[in-house]
Amino acid sequence: MNVALLFLPLLLGSPGAPERVRDGGLWFEGRRIPFSKLPTDLPAALRALLDKERPFAEERGLRIYAKAKAPVVVISEWGESQTLKHFEDAEALAAEFTRFFPEPKEPAPLADEEIDGADPSTPFPLFLIQTMPVYTALAEKMEAEHEYLKEQGWAARAANLQGFHLYRPRIVVCLSGTYGDPRHWVLHELVHVMAYPRYGRQPFWVEEGMAWFVEDAILKGVFGFCYRSNFLWDAEKSGWSNDFAGLLRKDKPPSVLQLASLRPGTYAAGDSGVKDPRALLAYGFIAFCSNERRGEFLAMMSAFAKDAAEVGEFEASYEVPVETQRKILEATFGPDLDKDLASFAGRIGKEASKPKTPSKAERYPGG
Repeated sequence: MNVALLFLPLLLGSPGAPERVRDGGLWFEGRRIPFSKLPTDLPAALRALLDKERPFAEERGLRIYAKAKAPVVVISEWGESQTLKHFEDAEALAAEFTRFFPEPKEPAPLADEEIDGADPSTPFPLFLIQTMPVYTALAEKMEAEHEYLKEQGWAARAANLQGFHLYRPRIVVCLSGTYGDPRHWVLHELVHVMAYPRYGRQPFWVEEGMAWFVEDAILKGVFGFCYRSNFLWDAEKSGWSNDFAGLLRKDKPPSVLQLASLRPGTYAAGDSGVKDPRALLAYGFIAFCSNERRGEFLAMMSAFAKDAAEVGEFEASYEVPVETQRKILEATFGPDLDKDLASFAGRIGKEASKPKTPSKAERYPGG
């Protein structure tokens, strides 16, 4: 069964918690309207999503924010200004997605496409939750609706954590109280969920590297660390491009091939904000692909997704075997991958987080 989860550490009492709202209602294209006044020509996928999420939102007084061409429907009990900022981030990411990553030429293998559709333009819900009872109820609702989650006893685990994302169906949920700016957490998860219908299941380090790269490029820092258990230093947020370049200037820099063994819960930061070298390498490798190896990036992603589908059969715990990952990397990028990456790091320095604008042929309006 294919399910990708983000479990954020439960950090209650964080400063800057969103203001709670309880009046509910629907905001469409910036105006509050009754559901009966929705346009008759509303896209079918958006109408279906609104009909599906409306009962839960109305029962709990959550506001629903929607636009005809937006990539998400935001369902929130956070204050309006902060909610709209997350909505804007989602729209910007969708519009800019192929500036960061090339559009695949062929559909990726996906599990049970009929659940969510393989079209990246299909909208999905983004829940911004303020109170634990609403968060717990949402987790229980997801488990009740999807048999594969029942088999895992998923809701009980999710209720003890700070947020999650799923690929079946696509959804992002953030409970207030995350460390630092929640915009980082939400944007990080949006990258994962927007990437899935384009590229299929990918190794953990690829998915995280993509999200770190976009997070740093758009918000000028990184705060999203999946399954992290140790303290997050403020100094870890910034300086990723510089630190990546410095890492590859060492006498014995790490090899990209070492990334295949990176797993959730193994991020190891040093004292006073020294970043995990593997995280820097994953981030820098994705920047390298985005800027200079877009064709090879697509070939690599296709090979990883094919293995996950045919060998892993979409199981959530499946990771493309380490040796298979290494063979795919070597076959796709050649024997000089580490040298080429070091050369890229030397050229870009502070510019590592700024992807090149693709040619017109590569442009895509986004989902």
